[in-house]
Amino acid sequence: MRPLSSFQAALLGSPSGYSTHPRVWVRDAAGEWRGLHTLLGVDWVLGVRINDKLDAPVAEAEVSLVRSGAAGARLSLSPLVVQSLANTSDAGAFAPLLVEGAYFRVELGIAPLATVPKEADYFEVFRGRIDEVDAGPDELRVVGRDLGGLLQDSFIEVEHEYGNDTVGVAVQSIIQALLDDNGLASFALFTPVDPMSQRGRYVQKVEPVLDAARTLAQRIGWDCRMRWQSAASAYALTLSAPNRLQTEEDWSYGPDEYGNLDGVTRQLSDIRTDVEVVYSDKFDLDASGTPKRKTVTASNPTARAQVGRRWMQVAEESSSNIDTEPEAQRLADAAIADLSVSPLTVTMTVDPHPGLELADLVLVLPDGVRLDTAQRLAVQELEFQCATDGTARMKLVLRGQPSTSLREWMERDSRPGIALSAAFTGPAAPQEVRATPTVNGCVVTWTPATTGPAWDEYEVHASRTPGFQPSEATFQGRASATRFPLSELRPGATYYCRVVGRDASGNLGAPSAEVSVTTAYVTPATLQPAVAFGESPPNPDFEAHSFEELPPDAWTMGVGLWGAHAQVTTDAYTGARAVRLVATGTRLDSQAMIARPGDRYSVDALARVSQFGTAFSVQLVWYGGAFNVLGTVSTTKTLPTSGWERMTGFHNAPTGTRYVQVRLLAHATQGAPWVYVDSVRLDRIGGLVEPWTAIRTGQISDLENGWTTWEPTWPLGYYRNSDNEVSMRGLVRPGAVGYVTAFRFPSGLRPSSARIFTVPTSHGLGLAQLLPDGALQVYSAPPGTGWVGFDTVRFRAEA
Repeated sequence: MRPLSSFQAALLGSPSGYSTHPRVWVRDAAGEWRGLHTLLGVDWVLGVRINDKLDAPVAEAEVSLVRSGAAGARLSLSPLVVQSLANTSDAGAFAPLLVEGAYFRVELGIAPLATVPKEADYFEVFRGRIDEVDAGPDELRVVGRDLGGLLQDSFIEVEHEYGNDTVGVAVQSIIQALLDDNGLASFALFTPVDPMSQRGRYVQKVEPVLDAARTLAQRIGWDCRMRWQSAASAYALTLSAPNRLQTEEDWSYGPDEYGNLDGVTRQLSDIRTDVEVVYSDKFDLDASGTPKRKTVTASNPTARAQVGRRWMQVAEESSSNIDTEPEAQRLADAAIADLSVSPLTVTMTVDPHPGLELADLVLVLPDGVRLDTAQRLAVQELEFQCATDGTARMKLVLRGQPSTSLREWMERDSRPGIALSAAFTGPAAPQEVRATPTVNGCVVTWTPATTGPAWDEYEVHASRTPGFQPSEATFQGRASATRFPLSELRPGATYYCRVVGRDASGNLGAPSAEVSVTTAYVTPATLQPAVAFGESPPNPDFEAHSFEELPPDAWTMGVGLWGAHAQVTTDAYTGARAVRLVATGTRLDSQAMIARPGDRYSVDALARVSQFGTAFSVQLVWYGGAFNVLGTVSTTKTLPTSGWERMTGFHNAPTGTRYVQVRLLAHATQGAPWVYVDSVRLDRIGGLVEPWTAIRTGQISDLENGWTTWEPTWPLGYYRNSDNEVSMRGLVRPGAVGYVTAFRFPSGLRPSSARIFTVPTSHGLGLAQLLPDGALQVYSAPPGTGWVGFDTVRFRAEA
């Protein structure tokens, strides 16, 4: 409960009653808060309604306002009335006050009857943004959600990894990272007590930011929502656990306050006496290195004796961060604490108490009619309804002890008949397993079983021994499709292969029948490295094609199947071969190549289509050192059918680039026409150029014999380009003119023989010579010369 002053506590408990007064503030376009209770000398507020409940992630507010003042259209809150003074900025521009997205807050003040509240006795009970403005016939209505609504509307748009399997990352740190990474750093997460929960590595899916944060909280039995923080006198996104062991009430209500109770019900539907949590134990792995599926339980024998055994199962996915026995037990204990409490629910209507919050404990004193024993129950829902005439009520829904949302617990119930239960039997054995030989390996394909649990991934096993049983020693890898290539096997040797399915919960199924395969021998095509140490894709014209069942050498299928969606064709622009792709999103990928950040690249290809209007893209994918994707750029054209079309694009490699890959993408087009591609090139543009080297002219000067700098706007310097040519620049003030040195080039930047140059001066042309020892001498200059320019001094460095 929010802290109260002694005056406020006495007033809220006064038997003579008190009055409640609402105030509404709206932030205008200039960022200034404007009170609707005094705006332009008018109190526009008719009433407010605020609802907050554990089963909803955000609080909602509805404000009823006077739509128009006595001056008619000149004094209106309707956002569509341009001439209204309320919709006019200080500069005289149209700036409606009540618009969607505008921030507003609601305050409730309490005071003795027939008086008005002091400023210190106003409580801020809501702060959020406007979702809807309804300028009705009689009243204007504003509806909005608290600041958590902004997190509901902000999406995590790209999957991202969080956590760490080695050291773990605190759950509150991950939630703050979710906020920071999605443009919501202004929301500083408040965590009153460290949950002492570390998260392993996981991939955060695309979903609203608030959903992601609340999921992390719910997995440890905590809550994450906007709550008032008295220390900051503001609402903050708060990660907290309900005080499930609280026994002392925060407030009490007796028959004099609640009159007739609105509802006193007992129901069995949400009671659970036994909870089972199914999880994957990261500290106990099977032969393939996959965590084993295990269970923990929690129960309340007292509740079971009263209502019988009521079982619930919470099945965590194999990728869940609930992956140790202590974490699973903590989750089970939180569930049983929230769900095995008294089935009694009490609903009452009382005078507003601005200090009450969700999960506060309220003592309900007996009325002798529906209750003859005091009940301590936690706030599940509260709703304020207040009018400016002092009429105000608060609806409370009370149940059990402080807890998180019961509805969210029920949504996780995976008992049979409620949701998919956690099976411990994996998929049936895969069918029609085949192994096709390749150099140093083979490609294993199979068909999923038509019965049993659905597969999530497969394990592929291989052995030199027939009749083997899959084990850690035979494990080759996991596949997320029905095809898996094996490599680095002994060429010309016979291997035996089996495939085992695994479901989304991590349960391993029966192994397939065994198939044999004899691997092929090494050919030059298999010796190509994973990364080409060059700047253009190997085999750019698709001429090298070692295996008919595979794409051309140094190319792989990114999307689609080779032979069905992509083929080699003799309809080529250069050489004997090209490729053609079905325009159904088919993608062919080149081998990765070395690239360097900051360099500019040109990509070039020739393409034609069999149907007008087919779109085709040549993409460059930039990779970092760990082959993490840094970005993708595309050159796209809608191609005619008249002939080969040249496609050229120019792109800069982003910061961190180590590698680049060319992708050929045939966009999905009705009719699935063919796109023919040939002669793919990637080139780095431009050579290396050394920066200008400055010639010192200060206290330490590189100039000799009285020669000095002209002025800073004409700096002296030289540089050498990629062709080893040296150029000078800048102006100097003459010193000794003749066969004496004005400047000497360093070793490595000197000509092999003497050179003579014409140099501009302030009074015409002069003559200079450059000697093999690097000495630059101005031996002729017109009388009265004020400056000499060196921009014409250019030579090839040979010594």
